[in-house]
Amino acid sequence: MAATFAAAKDIGAEWVRIWLFEDGQGLTIDSNKYVTGLNSDFETNFNDVLSHAAANGIQVYPTFFNYPPDTTNFPVANFFTDSGAQTALLNNLIQPFIKIYGSNSNIAAFQLYNELNGIANP
Repeated sequence: MAATFAAAKDIGAEWVRIWLFEDGQGLTIDSNKYVTGLNSDFETNFNDVLSHAAANGIQVYPTFFNYPPDTTNFPVANFFTDSGAQTALLNNLIQPFIKIYGSNSNIAAFQLYNELNGIANP
């Protein structure tokens, strides 16, 4: 990872965008497919990303999700239509994540969804 951020710095990058939970990786999910939190190693790994970014003067632009929920690529309950899944996602992931990282000066912005228009209006 150090080499990746050093290379980004060498080409003049000021920020990088990363997808946090590709295919639901990094999330803990219950039997209802509701998000219950983060895998134990997620915070360590994300802190490592932020540390390497900071060492190279680069900000991180984390994107939470990319695929539609309740699909092969993203096997969590459909939080667009299931209010229980919405509440679980907000209480167990979004709010705690923002509480931990919201004031981190190495985060440029948070993006909840990559190209949501493609999901909402296919």
